[in-house]
Amino acid sequence: EPDDIEMKTKEMAVDTSPQDFNNTCFFGTNVTKGSGVGIVSRIGDHTFMGMVALLTMNTKAEETPISKEIKHFIMIVSAVAMILGVGFFIVGVFL
Repeated sequence: EPDDIEMKTKEMAVDTSPQDFNNTCFFGTNVTKGSGVGIVSRIGDHTFMGMVALLTMNTKAEETPISKEIKHFIMIVSAVAMILGVGFFIVGVFL
């Protein structure tokens, strides 16, 4: 966050999802005023960031519509270039 955020020390419900915590700091958080105590609750793949990373790794990569259009455009341009190249070669050989 570019701006300072005041953290609360009240307890959270057990079933609160990590992104809804209002008293959690992630790796690299700076304490700009006051003091704080850090408690490591999860590490590795069990952290919120680790769960997001696992979700992104397990999704199937699908080709986007723009990617399909770009491939189609490249095929057309390549075909036209090949036809023109062969055509100019034949004209050059016979003239």
